[in-house]
Amino acid sequence: MRLLLFTQIVDEEDAVLGFVSGWIRALAPHYESLTVISLKEGTHTFPKNVHVHSLGKERNTSNIRGIGRVMTRLRYVCRFYYLLWKTRGTYDAVLVHMNQEYLLLAGWLWHLQGIPAYLWRNYHSGNLGTRIAVWFSRRVFYTSRSSYIARFNNAIRMPVGIGLAQYVSSEPVNRIPNSILSLGRISPDKRLDTFVEALGILATRNIQFSAHLYGDALPEHTSYRDSLIARIKELGIAERVFWYKAVPNKDTSVVYRAHEIFVNLSPSGMYDKTIFEAAASGCLVLASSADFAEEMGEKLSFFYGDAVSLADKLVELLASSGTGRVELQNSLAALAERHSLVHLIERFTEQIV
Repeated sequence: MRLLLFTQIVDEEDAVLGFVSGWIRALAPHYESLTVISLKEGTHTFPKNVHVHSLGKERNTSNIRGIGRVMTRLRYVCRFYYLLWKTRGTYDAVLVHMNQEYLLLAGWLWHLQGIPAYLWRNYHSGNLGTRIAVWFSRRVFYTSRSSYIARFNNAIRMPVGIGLAQYVSSEPVNRIPNSILSLGRISPDKRLDTFVEALGILATRNIQFSAHLYGDALPEHTSYRDSLIARIKELGIAERVFWYKAVPNKDTSVVYRAHEIFVNLSPSGMYDKTIFEAAASGCLVLASSADFAEEMGEKLSFFYGDAVSLADKLVELLASSGTGRVELQNSLAALAERHSLVHLIERFTEQIV
């Protein structure tokens, strides 16, 4: 079988979507050819049967607004249809990763041609466009039971898909004592404001800790980031909180292994892969996702948006040691294995037929 894959970014250096390159390398041996169309193309190394095309976002480096933005999007659409024409006859099935827009643009065409289309989408909200994209899809894939598309009859729950080899290490690890890590995009839906408030509560309880935040904010979220920095100063914990720029996904294993506790504050319906990367790296993980609570129990879960609940859990984990801590790490390692890339590719090849 020959597969056409649509994705946002093909770039091993990307901090958020660098993992997609690993997915492509893992998928390639299972298909005669794998054609990839991305919005933006960067650094990558793939087998010979992988062919990458870009819609050209890497050439637009400025923050375009107004009519320029409209014209840029129109160029993307024109190139999208050009690439569909160029790649015609080279694929037997289509997998759309995250962006339902591709199905809105071409789902009707694949439907008329009898080419099955599949959609991967894991987000807590959706709209009419999502419903149309699902209708054009033979199957839709999700990882969280709270994902918007989980309600549809053609929805299949999947592993998250992390490359264990990147994160599991037999080498001795020296972690920063009492360190708490947040890694990911800085935006309101990641609820770092709850994280900051929980750190303030730890300080009032005289708990020893240091917090390390890795990630960048999009231009529209810089005011949110600035509000977090201001609040940290108000709480008097600036000397305990350290900010770092986002790092490429391929380098995150080093960051995880340097910290004891990882916190993820995303709402149910997203089920961030960073949870599983941190778990595979030996971090103790706290998350507010209902899916995580279902798999790991209440000990490692806290209420979404509840700073006191998070602070209480942090106190417990910071105080843990010995056998109790090792048992938690082993349970988290087993969770990461269940969501490995190997299992995801197995499910993909079973479903995409």
